[in-house]
Amino acid sequence: MGLKSMPMDKQLPEEVLSLTRSLYESGYENEKIAKELSDKGHHSYIEIAMEWVKKCHLEKRRIRGIYFLAAGGLCLFGGFLFSAIAFHSDKSDALNFPLYGLTSIGIVLLLAGMKECIGM
Repeated sequence: MGLKSMPMDKQLPEEVLSLTRSLYESGYENEKIAKELSDKGHHSYIEIAMEWVKKCHLEKRRIRGIYFLAAGGLCLFGGFLFSAIAFHSDKSDALNFPLYGLTSIGIVLLLAGMKECIGM
């Protein structure tokens, strides 16, 4: 996310954006980023820069959530597939893990993915 994702009146100067981006990518917390911007004399851009940081953070979480959703869906589909194959081949003792294990793992991954996508 950069300047193109912000409205024209909320654009950050390149110097402030690059400083904010480098601090954010280095793993600094929001308060530390705001303090660094304040120390450098960019008081008027702190609020806009913090909006940018929040958008970047939520975008990262949304992408991570999509990965969790995909993994959960694959686990659920795999559990269904293994259960159907084991059922039709009369191997009822092989049904427990795919039916209960993969389904449970898939549901947990789906819930974690939804939590990440929503941003809670």
